[in-house]
Amino acid sequence: MVVAKLKRFHASDRADVQAMIDRELVPHDRLVARFRSAVDVFSGDARAEELPRYVRNRHRVERAMLGVPASEIELPGWIDDD
Repeated sequence: MVVAKLKRFHASDRADVQAMIDRELVPHDRLVARFRSAVDVFSGDARAEELPRYVRNRHRVERAMLGVPASEIELPGWIDDD
């Protein structure tokens, strides 16, 4: 569910993510695993160009909400990550 919130990541999405974290429903290792799975799927379709935004927003969740360092997940080389 958190990965789906990373696209828009408006205030309501951030509040939803924080609520899930507060309820201990978002272990960091599971978030990373789900995100890697999404990268595998998204990199093969039209969502691939949105992956850098998902990464930036996931990093915000990791650092600001979970209090852990941002994890590195390598995107396919052809994706522009400006």
